[in-house]
Amino acid sequence: NLRNRLVRFKDQLEKSKKSKRGSGKKGIKKEGPQAVLIGLTGSGKSSLMKLLTNTNPIIGDYPYVTNLALVGTLKYEGVRIQIIDLPAINSEYADFGIINSTDTLIILITKLEELEKIEPLLKKSIGKRMLVINKIDLLDMNERRKLGAKLQTKKIEYLAISTKTKENIEFLKKKIFESFSLLRIYTQEPNKE
Repeated sequence: NLRNRLVRFKDQLEKSKKSKRGSGKKGIKKEGPQAVLIGLTGSGKSSLMKLLTNTNPIIGDYPYVTNLALVGTLKYEGVRIQIIDLPAINSEYADFGIINSTDTLIILITKLEELEKIEPLLKKSIGKRMLVINKIDLLDMNERRKLGAKLQTKKIEYLAISTKTKENIEFLKKKIFESFSLLRIYTQEPNKE
């Protein structure tokens, strides 16, 4: 009788430990190539997420709109790419586990000063980094030229986009796809090239 009670007690103890472990953040299962959108609040991550994927995130003019990670799928040339929109990297909700383990980091900024705040937080990340400058529709041609020259002198590769006018969004999709170094293999049909 005592042995049976001991077994039941151990089972209950194990179940309670499992339920405590599961009460934290909800994990995101990696499915195929994965890219994470990171940036400061107000950079337009949610707007970009809506343009890239099949999701409909909450978009607002106030800071820290995104509190939970949002997972979507970018379909490009038959490949499904998992895109994750994380809360602002400087907020308490940022998930550095995902940031440090993803394949590609899409760093979304609106000003160069933002990059200086973000880079120190990415020391442990192993993924490829892609710098994307949003809201270029607010810059005139002279300001765009100056920005390009400044980044060129620092030898920083970047892509300028606008989530409002959708400028360069299709090119960004192509760049995200190319960042994974995927190999496409076509099988040969009998009696054909």
